[in-house]
This record gives sequence, structure tokens and C-alpha cells, in this order.
Amino acid sequence: VLKPGGYMYITSRQDIVVLHPNKTAVGQPVSIEQLQDLNLDQKTGSLIYKYNGLENIVVYSKIDQLKLNLIGMINRVNP
Repeated sequence: VLKPGGYMYITSRQDIVVLHPNKTAVGQPVSIEQLQDLNLDQKTGSLIYKYNGLENIVVYSKIDQLKLNLIGMINRVNP
């Protein structure tokens, strides 16, 4: 279960959004430059990036059988 502000989505290997909580994003290219730079040569990974002044944590996993990528994002909150 993700905290409020966190979500998961799926992209094609061509960086096109296939499934996203914001339905208007579906069919569009990944819009956040840092996400386009994910090293998807690795099966899984993570990174931290700033967007709209907030730090975000991104995790990803390749789904080789379907040729898709699963990406999870959540705001990083400092206690």
C-alpha cells in the first residue's frame, strides 16, 4: 500500500505510458526527464529526483515477458 501522494504506473519499452492513475497520461510519452534516463538495462532500480520542489523516490522493475516497465513513485518526506 502506498502512502498518499504515491502511485504506480506502467510504461512500454518505448517510454509510452500504458497504465496510469491519471487517465490523460495514458498513451503519452513519459513526461519527466529524469524518468526517461532510468537505466532500464538493469532489471530493477531506484532513484531520487526533485519535481515541483519536492524530492521523490522512484522504483522500477522490468517485466520482460510483457516488454513493459512497472514504476512506483512516492514523495520523499523528511521527518
